[in-house]
Amino acid sequence: MTENQQQIERLQTRLDRLVRTQIDFQREVSQIRSELERLRGAKEEIPITQRLPPPPPRTEPQRPSAYEPPFQPRTDPHPPAFEPAENKQGSFSAKADNIAGSARGDFEKFIGENLLSKIGIVILIIGVAIGAKFAIDQGWISPLVRIVFGYACGLVLFGFAVKLRAKYETFSSVLISGSLSILYFVTYFAYALYQIFGQLTAFGLMFLITAVTVAAALKYSKQIIAHLGLVGAYATPFLLSDNSGNYRVLFTYVAIINVGILAVCLTRYWKPLFYSSFIVTWLIFGGWFVDRYADATHFSLALTFATIYFLIFYFAFVGYKFRSGENVAVENVGLTLANSSIYYALGYALLDGHAGWGGYLGLFTVANAAIHMVFAIAAHRIKNVSTDFVYLLGALVLTFVTIAIPVQFDGQAVTLVWTAEALFLFVIGRTKPIELYEHFSYPLMFVASASLLYDFGSGYAERQKVLAEAANFPFFSGFFITSLFYVAAFAGIYFVNRSKDHFPAISEDIRVILRYALAFAGGLVLYNAFRFQIHEYFDFLQYKTALSLTIKEYGVVTGGVNADLTTFNVLWQINYTLLFVTILALSNLRWFRSVSLAIVNLFLNVLTISVFVFVGLYLLGDLRGSYLRTDPTAPFQPGSMHLAIRYFSYAFVAGTFVSIYSYSRSALTEFLSLDHRKLAFEMLLTAALLLICTSELLTWMDIYGLKDSFKLGLSIFWGIYALALVGLGIYFGKRHLRISAIVLFAITLIKLFFYDIAELDTVSKTAVFVSLGGLMLVVSFLYHKYKALIFKA
Repeated sequence: MTENQQQIERLQTRLDRLVRTQIDFQREVSQIRSELERLRGAKEEIPITQRLPPPPPRTEPQRPSAYEPPFQPRTDPHPPAFEPAENKQGSFSAKADNIAGSARGDFEKFIGENLLSKIGIVILIIGVAIGAKFAIDQGWISPLVRIVFGYACGLVLFGFAVKLRAKYETFSSVLISGSLSILYFVTYFAYALYQIFGQLTAFGLMFLITAVTVAAALKYSKQIIAHLGLVGAYATPFLLSDNSGNYRVLFTYVAIINVGILAVCLTRYWKPLFYSSFIVTWLIFGGWFVDRYADATHFSLALTFATIYFLIFYFAFVGYKFRSGENVAVENVGLTLANSSIYYALGYALLDGHAGWGGYLGLFTVANAAIHMVFAIAAHRIKNVSTDFVYLLGALVLTFVTIAIPVQFDGQAVTLVWTAEALFLFVIGRTKPIELYEHFSYPLMFVASASLLYDFGSGYAERQKVLAEAANFPFFSGFFITSLFYVAAFAGIYFVNRSKDHFPAISEDIRVILRYALAFAGGLVLYNAFRFQIHEYFDFLQYKTALSLTIKEYGVVTGGVNADLTTFNVLWQINYTLLFVTILALSNLRWFRSVSLAIVNLFLNVLTISVFVFVGLYLLGDLRGSYLRTDPTAPFQPGSMHLAIRYFSYAFVAGTFVSIYSYSRSALTEFLSLDHRKLAFEMLLTAALLLICTSELLTWMDIYGLKDSFKLGLSIFWGIYALALVGLGIYFGKRHLRISAIVLFAITLIKLFFYDIAELDTVSKTAVFVSLGGLMLVVSFLYHKYKALIFKA
């Protein structure tokens, strides 16, 4: 019953998503249709009384007259046949002609009703300008008369527009645009050329014209009027500028214009209008900040007006969403992020460049997050606001909280908070589900990983300094705790992602890749967390035992140090690696049951054993040599651990071989046949045992002071080992063991003739030749005696 309920909930969630998508699609289709109807002007040019078809004449029902014949069904002696092909072609041609005629009619309508009017008003403005210039050049009118005449032309044109609006709305809107353009530029001439107005008077008139423009745009519901007003409004400060440097007036004026844009956007969200005002405003402010800003005199001014512009555009966007309840489109997200990013970048630059304010950068970042949080809470409480919009504001809150962490803190605190935030967002986003939060968690996972890597690299010198000065080794260092927390968080994300109870916001292929990436990142950090502890522990011992300690940059140590500690350091890291891959294998065999992990784990097991037999055994030999070269006058005396460490290492190797053996018999490795798995395991074990036993033999021969350990003793041991392989190969019927024994005999003979006999005395030569010869005879006898068993069909 529980599984059925879970399935019902999952299907219901998917159904809700599809329904929301369908509603959004239908709403967008309706908006496009409304916009098309408005642009065609079909409903704007014809009054409502003319658009309705004339009502049919009211007539009283008439009775049939007495002489009227009764109704007779139509009879046709020649029933209609199928329409000939030429008639069909004619019908198609007629339809094509109708379509072409309609297209010609629409084109003609566009030319006559829209294009001609716009071209005409431009030509009219140019004509008025040419006539005014000619009159000015001839000296016919004074400057004051010229300005009055210009205002009169604009106002008369404006009056005609208002008069014609009732019947010819589109044509009237064009006249309104032309009249406002004339008024803008007449005001410019009055101020710039003739100084009839002062600066404040000119600004006041421009503001009044802009207000009329905004009102007309709303009244006519025409973006072209609003765009024209904005061009004039934003151009006015530069046209009227007297280079006085009164930037407060400039920014106040731009802010007032943007308030007008806010008023428009609260009722009609005209995207081109909003975009143009947004771009022009920030370009004006940004250009001034780059070219004219002076920190000593403009800091408060710049920070105040940057905040005002940011809030105006924020209210313009948010206010319309509150009123309309529309879902958030991609361009809305980009615009909101751009507004927030521009303001934050300017504010950060202002605070960082102002003396004494650099310490408030974190507070400024949190203040940005608080602004978005206030709007998110308000949006959440308004019922008609879409959830996508609330999620967008929530994502902005999380973004600025995320940024505030590295701004205010240093080191491991940044990694800790980013990791916790990634875990929180992913779990909430996947389980609720809120796709935006899940998508937001992915870059946080990346930056948390990059921050951890940066902590390791940048903090190395600092950690070395702490180790050199510490009285006791700091087992629970900040980097170690951060690494463990990172692993725990990624493990939580891994198991939530692996669960089938929730629908992911990503495709199944990406989900699988994410699972592998999480496992790899978590496993790598977990492994290195303890490995770095081992490394730093031996660095600590080296600092404490050094005779003459000199710490250079990046923790490089010079002076009288115990070189054996470096060898112990590498050996214990190898031992730890053997233990780690063994635990990983046992965990996978018991709990995870992952074939992919089994493949990776087997590769790591074989690689680690190879590192031990080729590097670890060599280092064990160095410690053995250091132990045997006892010098009472040496500053660093060896101890029993120089020999005992090899047996710890053998125990770890044995554990790794147990895990490989378990894999070879497990269903997780069925991509290889059982015979191939057994063969690979036995060959690896045979080679590793040979090298380990060789090292052990050399150790004890050196301890007891036996000479020629690399010649006499080693050759005899290899011969005995080869004999043992032959015996096991015959007893268990394993051909690969017998072949390995033969190869080992061949290597031993080559060593005997080209290396051993060069410096051995007669007794030693006799012993080694007799021993090897006898061993080979025994092997030959075994082959003869058991040939039927060995070479059976």
